[in-house]
Amino acid sequence: MREFCESNFSFYAGSLGFYVRSIGCYCQFPPHRQRIKTVDFAEIFWGIGGSGCFFDGAGEQYTVRPGGVWYYPPGSEHNYVPGAGGFHYRWLAVGGANAGMLFSSLNIRPGLTFCGVCPEELFCRIDGSIRRPDRQLSLLPDTVAILARIAGAGEGRRLAGDPAERIRALADDNFRDADFNVNALAEKLGRHRCTVSKQFRERYRINISEYLNSLRCQEGLRLLRETELPIAEIPRQCGFSSLEYFYHTVRKATGDTPAGIRRTSGHGG
Repeated sequence: MREFCESNFSFYAGSLGFYVRSIGCYCQFPPHRQRIKTVDFAEIFWGIGGSGCFFDGAGEQYTVRPGGVWYYPPGSEHNYVPGAGGFHYRWLAVGGANAGMLFSSLNIRPGLTFCGVCPEELFCRIDGSIRRPDRQLSLLPDTVAILARIAGAGEGRRLAGDPAERIRALADDNFRDADFNVNALAEKLGRHRCTVSKQFRERYRINISEYLNSLRCQEGLRLLRETELPIAEIPRQCGFSSLEYFYHTVRKATGDTPAGIRRTSGHGG
């Protein structure tokens, strides 16, 4: 990555109570950083490459990586720095008296949400028209489309809210990946593994590795009973590191072997 900044601004507020104030793309490396400031507009930061460290109002630090979106509502202190390898992101700022209301009406909460690949085409279309006062209304469909993606990703997968709930949601979404463990969870959340483990165990009275193993076992049993997938293929489909460990886990949980469960289900061997 090379360092660059591309930005466009508009101060045409119109009569809606909110408007697209600025948009741009930035790739920044330490020791450079944005100055800490308190602003009266709403702003999102969508990670594309590298990582950035963002601080919330309580001083808690979160890591935004590709696919992560950070939201600062109006009145927030903006405080973020690029990670050691640089931070490439797009931003969108919405100004006006009703800017915060627009975000809250979509249930977009302050903080971090994992939203997936940045919809760069939408950002580029807004960027191409933002300087023209007569095009402000035409910017709204693409702006709302961007915000709708964030709102949709936040439903049930919020990375800002109850810590244990967001840990569980990530585990539910990723357990089929054999490399997904407490370290991968902590990395996605930008938190220390000990903190993540403690928050999860305090809520659910089970450690994360046990929960992941339970999810994998349940999925393995479902595949044994409901499909004709070869038994040797099932561990790869549900996140087990090996066929041997799959056999051990199933035998421990049910008292039977995968082959025995398959025969009982009527799907053959």
